[in-house]
Amino acid sequence: MKKIEIHTFSELIAQGKTPEILFWVGCAGSFDERAKKITKAFANILNQANVSFAVLGSEEGCTGDPAKRAGNEFLFQMQALTNIEVLNGYNIKKYWSEPGWEWKEKNKINCPLYWFKIGKKWYKKENNKNILIDKSLNNPVIHINYYEARAYCAWANCRLPTEEEWEYVATNRGTTTFPWGLNKLSILNPCNNKSLLEVNQLLGNVHQWCLDAYLPYDNYNVDLLNPSIFYNNFESRKIVLKGGSFLTSPYFQSPKSRLGAY
Repeated sequence: MKKIEIHTFSELIAQGKTPEILFWVGCAGSFDERAKKITKAFANILNQANVSFAVLGSEEGCTGDPAKRAGNEFLFQMQALTNIEVLNGYNIKKYWSEPGWEWKEKNKINCPLYWFKIGKKWYKKENNKNILIDKSLNNPVIHINYYEARAYCAWANCRLPTEEEWEYVATNRGTTTFPWGLNKLSILNPCNNKSLLEVNQLLGNVHQWCLDAYLPYDNYNVDLLNPSIFYNNFESRKIVLKGGSFLTSPYFQSPKSRLGAY
């Protein structure tokens, strides 16, 4: 049997080559006997099709999916960050949209805004303080733009929700006014901010990106209470943000509220 040719990214980069495709093997594909056969078969198909690809090898870590499913958001984010750091090191264009890659290269982006690395540890600047990103934190990643959110989703083999999908979950399939039910409770209390579908912090925590352009609905009428251009300045280049943040006015703390940003 002909030997299957598989190279790692580090090997090819050292040779001055840049593969077009990253083959993410995954935990099952690395350790499960049945899944390993699938991994080898797929690699053989790529070779036969003359596809330029490589694997990360020992640099590949767990995606964090088991941790996220178990509810350990911190462990998931730490594992995801480790992988993102590796991917950024190889500048894998595959995960970025064309305008996203152009933005990344033009601005020399290698990590989220306000993040920086000292030695092997990551920190973020918050309220003029250097905060170590460690196990004491269990917060969502903030200051991520639309391009970065899309790229991460592509890497994780998922996507951002549409605005309609986000509202569907935030209103429990359209049956409630708020994620937690019908009454407007204290959004700042994390014990209250949990949907009936077991999704946490949909309102009043951080703004969340959707896939949709920020355009008016059919038969849209200007909000007479807030007719300012800030809330009615629609543009196809803007992207919808849902959920509001902890700084958002209570008036807009609703699954129906929306903002647009570049």
